[in-house]
Amino acid sequence: PMCIVVATTCTPFGPMAHLNRVINYNGWLKSYSLAAPHGRFCGRMCLKQLKSGRDFISEQPMPSTLDNEDPWPEILNHPRVGRRVFDQCRTKLLASNGQLVKKPSSITASSPELLKPFDNLRCRGDHQHVDTNLICLKPLQVWTWEFVRRIADGIMALKKRLTTATAFPETA
Repeated sequence: PMCIVVATTCTPFGPMAHLNRVINYNGWLKSYSLAAPHGRFCGRMCLKQLKSGRDFISEQPMPSTLDNEDPWPEILNHPRVGRRVFDQCRTKLLASNGQLVKKPSSITASSPELLKPFDNLRCRGDHQHVDTNLICLKPLQVWTWEFVRRIADGIMALKKRLTTATAFPETA
């Protein structure tokens, strides 16, 4: 495929994972043993896309220790790969009580078109957020329609560039 979208399980890699590892090691280890193979598989697929001249986009919470799992360090050092950090409140992520959730996240992708829809999406501080220490975070692992629209916009921009480049090749 021209582009793949990956979303690896974030539970043992996200910001709360370090605390969970300390206070509930066995629970963290179980989560890690289930999620790490999926994270490495997704990484291999992204690396395959890069080596084939194709593209990928991946979302993770920020920070994420998935960056340390093989082959993610190689992917992150690839010259075509970039990252945007954004806050999920800017993509309209809501808690069950209807309040916005800040949830810092990142998009890692292999082309500027896939990253551009996530430019300038850090929280402006002009609204209140729910205190994530007081709510269950599991329901917040879904993508909002606004988030998905931004991914689709990036894919369409990438497709447009690739189609234009193919339809009108430069002549020497």
